[in-house]
Amino acid sequence: MTPILRNKQKRDTLLFWGMLMLTLAFLLYLFLPGSRSATKRLLPGGDQTGDVSDAPDAGDDESYGDRLATLLDKVFQSSLRDSVSRETAPAAILARHLDKVDQLGRTNSGREALRHWLQRARDIGVFELGDPRILAVPEFVPKENVFRLYLALFMLKLEHPDGLAQLREASVERLLTILSSPIFGTVDWEIHVDAEAFPAVTVFRIWLERSDLYPHTHPGPALVQHLDRFRDFSPGRWITRLRQWADFSFQVRTFRVEWVEDDGIMGKDRGVYADLRQPVYRFLGQEYGIIPGTSSGSLPDWLNDLIASDSGDIELVSIRMASTETQRPMLSPRCIWYNPLGSRFIVVFSTWEAGSDHPRNPLDEWIRDRCDAYHQAYRCLTVWDKETDQTAEQRKELLRFSRFLKRLGMRQP
Repeated sequence: MTPILRNKQKRDTLLFWGMLMLTLAFLLYLFLPGSRSATKRLLPGGDQTGDVSDAPDAGDDESYGDRLATLLDKVFQSSLRDSVSRETAPAAILARHLDKVDQLGRTNSGREALRHWLQRARDIGVFELGDPRILAVPEFVPKENVFRLYLALFMLKLEHPDGLAQLREASVERLLTILSSPIFGTVDWEIHVDAEAFPAVTVFRIWLERSDLYPHTHPGPALVQHLDRFRDFSPGRWITRLRQWADFSFQVRTFRVEWVEDDGIMGKDRGVYADLRQPVYRFLGQEYGIIPGTSSGSLPDWLNDLIASDSGDIELVSIRMASTETQRPMLSPRCIWYNPLGSRFIVVFSTWEAGSDHPRNPLDEWIRDRCDAYHQAYRCLTVWDKETDQTAEQRKELLRFSRFLKRLGMRQP
């Protein structure tokens, strides 16, 4: 026996420190899973009959989901640059990553279930994707990744012409069912990243293509109601901006209308109408009035007087219109849009303009493109200045507009 063990006090001290070290080792074994699992694999008595790949890896679903979120954002950004024929590279990368969906599984059986799910999910229609009962992602997948998988499938379906055509050919009512899909309930109808607004942006784009630019009634109350369900916390505030563009309102304003018409040998006929009440509508960033403004198509009194003032052709020399309300913002027309064969004309007081802070804002570009396409069948009259300020082309356009007004008068009973 060594001298140190002959002393009882020293033996007790050594025993105390030995027990303390064993206790610490046991606590480390309990609270450090990595050490515990490693010890289990190394110990001869450990259970090693199962496949090591079945062991849960807490980082798998997180890394797959984070990578998926990054790719969703890239596809979303590329779709904004060209909403019809988008870049295929981001979508191809997204498709390849989606094929690795089995990485969300923590066991071999879970991975196999996810592989079968992805194979079946590719056959689900674009309108049915938003129903979690039909999408049927395995229950062990976190809800954040369930929503990301939905977005990935939705994006990839629209990469093909058939998928986009399916949306464009659908009725407005069916199109809007995308925005009421129960899948959004899995994230409590909250939009936290831009890519999550992709379904709503797509629906708005298609809705815009078929909307009248100058309606006299709200063209999209159902669209607004659907957008109101979302809470938008995304950096780009896409849902909020869609809601603002789709908004519609009107107010009745008071105007004064003046015109000068060439009456040939009789000289010039001048007309003035004060206190003219005219609804002014606001939609897609434009303020405008519609004449005639009634469903019956009857012309306002001032226009009937102008048409009746000359039995021959109308030859306008000038026409002016301005609001007379001193306590409200001044309104004066910037242009008139009219179809020579149509039955109404649009008086535009403030027109759409791209925001200076977003020179390449895709929403601005889509609205501009829609305006350009809509106006192809219309002529634009910009002459609301004094007669002496007119150019030769403006005088010609006034005469064309005069013939249009004469034709409107001849259609009246």
